[in-house]
Amino acid sequence: MQIVPPQILKSHNLARLLMDIGDHTRAEDFLRRALQTRERMFGANHPDTLLSMNNLASFLCRNCNYDGAEPLFRRAFTSLLSVSRSMGRPHPNLDGVIENYAELLRSMGFSREKIIAKLNELGHEFGFRLLV
Repeated sequence: MQIVPPQILKSHNLARLLMDIGDHTRAEDFLRRALQTRERMFGANHPDTLLSMNNLASFLCRNCNYDGAEPLFRRAFTSLLSVSRSMGRPHPNLDGVIENYAELLRSMGFSREKIIAKLNELGHEFGFRLLV
């Protein structure tokens, strides 16, 4: 079991509190801080870093910042595919990232067919194929 440093938990908890009270600008700042801290501590492709990336991308998506969310979701998706390949099985967070990324693409006007094609294109090098 990995211990999460207190500053990361504080950043996530403060971000959630700020979202609840409607202070989205400061919430985003804390989510970005949590991501930067995890990147520094664990590395860019560590599953915990990718979880923070997914959280920030989800926040941006909920606030209609699709251009900010898309590269984060794309990176989290492809990085988790790489982690999954190394593990020899899908990482437990992969399904959630796929759902969130697909929801973003829907919000951006992608059809179901184009979403599937995009995910399959990105996942091709990892042997990923979305079955429908």
